[in-house]
Amino acid sequence: MLAFYISEATRSMFGDEKFNVSFISHGAVNLIELKKFDSDEDFNNYIKNNPLSPESKWNGYYNSLSINEEGKITSGKAEAILDKALYDLNSYLEPKILAANYFLKGKNDYIKALNIYIDLYFDNPHFYDWEFAEFRIKTISLENKKAWWETKKMSGAPIAKLIESENNPRIIGVAISEIRDNWNSEYLQVMLKLFRNDDPDIQRQALHTILHHPEDAPSKETIKKLLNDKDLIVRAMASFLVVKCLGEKHFNLLKDNLESGIELIQYDTMQALVVMGGKNGKEFLKKNPLKNAQPELEEMWQHVVYNK
Repeated sequence: MLAFYISEATRSMFGDEKFNVSFISHGAVNLIELKKFDSDEDFNNYIKNNPLSPESKWNGYYNSLSINEEGKITSGKAEAILDKALYDLNSYLEPKILAANYFLKGKNDYIKALNIYIDLYFDNPHFYDWEFAEFRIKTISLENKKAWWETKKMSGAPIAKLIESENNPRIIGVAISEIRDNWNSEYLQVMLKLFRNDDPDIQRQALHTILHHPEDAPSKETIKKLLNDKDLIVRAMASFLVVKCLGEKHFNLLKDNLESGIELIQYDTMQALVVMGGKNGKEFLKKNPLKNAQPELEEMWQHVVYNK
């Protein structure tokens, strides 16, 4: 799964055209397509003359599945047949296409379906069977994580404790989504702890969960400590807490961030003031220019404060 997420991040960063070239060179699995025939007669003659060929083997498995006119598999032994076909013809494309859809839609077997769709994705990242492979993988993965999270909750341990003891960022992400929709002030501390998680997406989710519930905001003293934290990401995120949770009267707490000369902190502080601070945030930013900023940030500051 890590290879899949890295691949998708690369696609997002460089676009399909550059991604495709790199993928073909370094990422492709290259599944083998079975031979195609111009007519049923050509196909039947080939099968007859080549009984041990992959095409002949797949034809035998396919016919055993009893597929109706709607394309649905009706055989009660389909799972066993497809398992055997996948083992026997592991390098071939057609068995994986049929099996992936069957295990996902016919059996709701997300584990088997996920493994096959990953193979199909790495053969062709644009693979499509009513939905693109990358979306199938993300959807299945999310369902699996939800199931794992539900299993963990069955222990009866407090949700905050479960999150603190969890290492998988994807499961933590599911837990945060549940917390955001079923908020309780007791979750505040565990969300603040997640500011120090190694996964940027988890950090972002934790921050937005707190911002979504400003009625249970951290105290002014807690936020001031975060603004002086040794962790630069924590300091940067704390700027959003100042603007959203403490408000205009406490914008002065952000002066050190704006004067820090640290690109990440200055950028996030500007974002917080402009996006969440409205007219007053922009005015504060105008009166408190950046110090020792990179040229790009200085240019951004100029654009923000002098353009309506």
